[in-house]
Amino acid sequence: MEAGLPALASDRPDLIICVSPPLELALSASLLKLLWRVPFVLWIKDMVPDVAIQLGMLKNRALIGLARRLEDFAYARAAKILVICESFANNVCDKGVPVDKVAIVSDWVNTEYIRPDIPGTKFREAHGIDSATFVVLHAGNIGGKQGLEFLVRAAKLLEDKKPIQFLIVGDGARKAAVVAEARLLGAQNVRFLPLQPAEHLPAMLAAADMLVLHQHAGVTDSVIPSKLLTYMASGRSIVVTAAPDSATGIAVSRAGCGLAVEPENPPELAQAILRLFASEQLRAQCGSSGRRFVSDNFSRLTVLSRLEALLQELAGVYRRTQQALSSAKV
Repeated sequence: MEAGLPALASDRPDLIICVSPPLELALSASLLKLLWRVPFVLWIKDMVPDVAIQLGMLKNRALIGLARRLEDFAYARAAKILVICESFANNVCDKGVPVDKVAIVSDWVNTEYIRPDIPGTKFREAHGIDSATFVVLHAGNIGGKQGLEFLVRAAKLLEDKKPIQFLIVGDGARKAAVVAEARLLGAQNVRFLPLQPAEHLPAMLAAADMLVLHQHAGVTDSVIPSKLLTYMASGRSIVVTAAPDSATGIAVSRAGCGLAVEPENPPELAQAILRLFASEQLRAQCGSSGRRFVSDNFSRLTVLSRLEALLQELAGVYRRTQQALSSAKV
């Protein structure tokens, strides 16, 4: 409810946009909807509570029931539900939401900021990474969804491939456990760096020869990592661990940006990495294909133009403008 208090001090809007998670914000949005008599849009970025249930983070049956009731409440009161991918739309519709109430508005990536032609030399030099080293990079959150202990185990299997170094950059609730796993295994080819400033992201991705996105086996259609699009924009080949019918698996297949393997299977992950390592041509092909796919479908201009049109329609802005133009002509 705290989110609704600052909104009360503002002028009456044309539309309320509620971004979930957290899903509890729908309570504030519903109250403001009644107060201002304007529609509210629920924009779902992660499927909650599904992901918490799948990962075992939410086990109490009473709490699960409460979360499901909140979900039903939010879906019923929203004028429109925006989701970031097709599998999310299917998830929502399977829960009884009419198809015409759901629209797909994907995440977008700044393809002008993240580009294949950015040099990664300075990042390598700043962190003492030799130019001859083949860098396999994971960048971002290190939490329960990622299951990066399995990436460390895959790295250990490739320890004899001396040019390959695994670089895990970021922070999160599971970082200490992942670091401990690397130490326990004695994986000398795994290196950890802290979360980097946002302005270093383009050069960091450019410094990598290959990118890895690892997902927990329990994650199917509940989470699509936004960094997958960022990875594609960098023009680097990608290895993901994801079920073939998951949002991530489908996206990788459509984009042709890399290889998808079974989650939590270190030997299979190691083999996929080795396959790309052995073929510069395949890496280049995957990188250019991913870059082309994200530029055509997920650039900022493409996505935000669609979002703007949807929001204007819901708020009645387009209709009011057309009415004003018609009146002026008369």
